[in-house]
Amino acid sequence: MALRFKRTKESAGLLRRDDYRPPEWIVPDSALDIEIFADCFRVRATLDVARAEGSSAPLRLDGEGLRLLGLKIDGRPAAHKLDKTGLTVRIAADRARVETIVEAPLGSEQLGLFAQGGLVCTQCEPQGFRRITFFPDRPDVLSRFRTRITADAARFPILLGNGNADGAGALDGGRHWTAWDDSVPKPCYAFSVVAGDPAARRDRFVTRDGRNVELAIFSEAAEVPRSAHAMAALKAAMAWDEVNYGRVYDLDRYAIVAVPGYRFGAVEAKALNIFDSALLLGHPATSTDGELEAITALVGHEYFHNWSGNRVTIRDWFELALKEGLAVFRDQEFCAALGSPAAKRIQDVKALRAAQFVQDEGPGAHPVRPEQCETIADLYDATVYIKGAEVVRMLRTIAGPQAFGAGLDTFFARHDGTGATCDALIAAVAEHSPDRLETFDRWYANTGTPRITASLRQDGARAILTLVQDGSLPIPIGCALFGPDRKRAEKLVLLEAKRQDFVFEDVPGPLLLSINRTFSAPVQIECERTDTALHALALIDDDPVARWQALQDLAARAILGEAHTAAVIDAIARALDDHAQDPALAAEFAALPAQSRIADGLEAADPGAILRGWRAVQADIGRALAPRWRTFHAADGATGAGVRALRVLALQYLLAADVPDAGALALTDVEGSATLTERYGALRALADSDAAERPAALDLFYRRHRADPALLDKWFCAQALSLRPDTVSAAPRLLTHPDFSLAAPNRLGAIVGGFTANSGAFHHPSGRGYKFVTDVVLASDRIAPAGAARLARPLARWHRIEPVRAALMRAEVARIAGTAGISPELRKAVGAVQPSCIS
Repeated sequence: MALRFKRTKESAGLLRRDDYRPPEWIVPDSALDIEIFADCFRVRATLDVARAEGSSAPLRLDGEGLRLLGLKIDGRPAAHKLDKTGLTVRIAADRARVETIVEAPLGSEQLGLFAQGGLVCTQCEPQGFRRITFFPDRPDVLSRFRTRITADAARFPILLGNGNADGAGALDGGRHWTAWDDSVPKPCYAFSVVAGDPAARRDRFVTRDGRNVELAIFSEAAEVPRSAHAMAALKAAMAWDEVNYGRVYDLDRYAIVAVPGYRFGAVEAKALNIFDSALLLGHPATSTDGELEAITALVGHEYFHNWSGNRVTIRDWFELALKEGLAVFRDQEFCAALGSPAAKRIQDVKALRAAQFVQDEGPGAHPVRPEQCETIADLYDATVYIKGAEVVRMLRTIAGPQAFGAGLDTFFARHDGTGATCDALIAAVAEHSPDRLETFDRWYANTGTPRITASLRQDGARAILTLVQDGSLPIPIGCALFGPDRKRAEKLVLLEAKRQDFVFEDVPGPLLLSINRTFSAPVQIECERTDTALHALALIDDDPVARWQALQDLAARAILGEAHTAAVIDAIARALDDHAQDPALAAEFAALPAQSRIADGLEAADPGAILRGWRAVQADIGRALAPRWRTFHAADGATGAGVRALRVLALQYLLAADVPDAGALALTDVEGSATLTERYGALRALADSDAAERPAALDLFYRRHRADPALLDKWFCAQALSLRPDTVSAAPRLLTHPDFSLAAPNRLGAIVGGFTANSGAFHHPSGRGYKFVTDVVLASDRIAPAGAARLARPLARWHRIEPVRAALMRAEVARIAGTAGISPELRKAVGAVQPSCIS
């Protein structure tokens, strides 16, 4: 039956985790015969159903938008009740064979089975399968699927399904069929079908037990050259998962299909992943290094779901962090192994703070495992994914790598073919790490970013570290004590009480405290450290993340006028020397903290003052280290992504310092660099500047790339992100450009999303930035409500901004909320903050 949640009077309209009930019926085996026509499809489904022990309920099958043409139980027509959300059948026996025939249009909503990008494909996660056939559409009902697909051979020569190929043939009337057997039980949200005429890049992978796995990435023919990176990433992920987690692929084939404009991004459907083309296809000439790494991560992420998501799935959708948090953690570790682990960890920390910490501070804050929601789609956010990954990382940290690995083996073996919970993962790891995880489940129930106050005091040769938290979570904190010349002590402590003291013996002072090393916990730490202490740690700390954090804190103080820039310059110079062999890490050390990150640390931030300080410090660093920046820029970008990151950063500093030939160097890169990373990086640097070469660079990039929508989006975005003071006037003019359309969501996001990320322009003291965004939000809401809601969210972050600007932001939020006829999505985005805006 369907996963149904009781709606109490107090929570009308909400789905609640506590209302979960096990399925009344299971479906061990399913056979689907799918016939695809020009504008509709027909499905004959044969379900072998079994009553759950102790159940007396009728069989409930979910279904939406389907026309029922026939129903039989054990070969005989059966009485049934059909409503808008499904089908109810009373069955006397404990087992039965249920046969249905349904028909439905190939709609454009991108749910179920639909036409998109020249293909017919599926989107079943979280609840799209009910638009394909009647079925108990819930993740804890796993089934073995056999699928036969029939379509016109000329229009749809390629017919793909889950599992292994199990036959193909021609039919009368120019039609043909293929059959697929997926013998491993999976939830119906992991079902997929693709029909069309895509081209393919093919390869193979040999598993460690000697099986040949056929690999294919399908795309438009012209895009096949851009699938090489994804294929390499897939093979690397398969090998990495074998070596690090012992997970061997279980079928004879694995395919990924690139679908232009696929709205859900990417799905892990068993053996047949479906991706938005923009998230799968890339080449150094047309994709930045960041975009290529994102492709690597996403390909790995969806592959890792083969075990954590498909074979072991989730009990219900409130357990989404079990599969997504574990998959994100694994894709982070996978990408770290391919490059600089330290740089990757710093990048993950920055992403966590930018996306999830912000969510924790706003009206959308919720636990990693939410207790309630309005729709299942609400669960797919940064807290579930990114913070969910950090919770898994802490589980490994507390248990230890060996116990964590053994626990995962236990978890996969115990729950293979079932829907599991976050508690089940903890329990499996706890079996191999006794007495350390009794309260770890609190992390899945906690809302908000924990705050810790740390203080260090000396008692002779003993040092006492006092940690005070604002909750009662088990928090692993990596700590070290440094003397003037070397590290004196290091330990991982587990903060479990509100307040705890941790003693370090034989550590004579004076001492420097290095804390939350490796970013061992997703927390905010308040620790009084002088500028001198931060400078010293930025020079000598041997943990890259802690050293980077010390330098970031020191730079933030300099930007706010609270520390000397000379100390920042000295620390950056030392880091560049120390990490010459790891240019990706060196680039992270040399980059200034984001202005938004500085603002987040203040009670009432003045974005204008932060921008002025940031630009001044950037110019000082550019001038002081100009010879180094020239050397870095002269390096060969073909030698690696880290070198390219330093080349781009060097240009930014040289232009900020008004070095006479910096504009010419940047224009040369826009004209002739082989990689998009360098060309677009140079364009971004020039867009921020007053260099004479700026107009020529923008014109050149536009003329060269105007035929490529994704690259043209970058051209618009570079101007919306420009730190120049005239951006508040220039950005609205971009909406009048002939290549702009309000109906093009990516282009709108490039301009308005870039603009709201630009603190100086968005937070212009006149309020013009807020008005511009509000005007666009209200106009786009009539076309794309979900996109309008996303664009409106930065307006709701007025609570950390100084009073004058905050009042202007609140007025725009009130204007949106007071506009008649806005979409439910937009009303929801501003509704949580609207009452205080009009008080």
